[in-house]
Amino acid sequence: MIEEGTRQFDLYDLVSVLIPGSTFTVGLAPLLPADTGTPSTAGLVILLLLGFVFGRGIHAVGIQLESHEAATSHREVFRKEIANTTNLSDDVVDRFYDTARDKFELDFLDTDRTQLDPDRDASDIDAIYDHVRSYIHIDARGRSRTFQAVLDFCRGMMVASAILSFIYLAYAVALITGFTASSWAPYIS
Repeated sequence: MIEEGTRQFDLYDLVSVLIPGSTFTVGLAPLLPADTGTPSTAGLVILLLLGFVFGRGIHAVGIQLESHEAATSHREVFRKEIANTTNLSDDVVDRFYDTARDKFELDFLDTDRTQLDPDRDASDIDAIYDHVRSYIHIDARGRSRTFQAVLDFCRGMMVASAILSFIYLAYAVALITGFTASSWAPYIS
């Protein structure tokens, strides 16, 4: 019963979440006090746990940044291609559409895909996309899953690097201007 709401830790989690998060955690290490007094085994466990937690946060930030970008999303490209084929032959798209309609029993879709409008029928076309993507990803294998992990790894490393750059820049500015802990928290002795 519990396995219905959870999934296994897989290559995607390792590559696209844990590595960027651990990189971020290690990047914060120079800002720690000189002697943390943490044994190496405990330090490694803390690194992995914090790496996964920070990695999830970095992953979420990356998704938000990507969703606000002006670039056309993959779903929009899919919708336009299904309704008005430009990059593929009509025969290929017709076979894909008909096969998806039959395999996933999407009887609510029009039998003639050219009658679909990418804007008006967006939710109907997205149903095809969702079913096909679920079918491909059901066992977490395949090229598309690997590509997604690599893409998310690169995005995560970009976000982690940007955040660390900002933190180091702020720290450098604080050192140059003489801004110390006692100047913003006078109660610390």
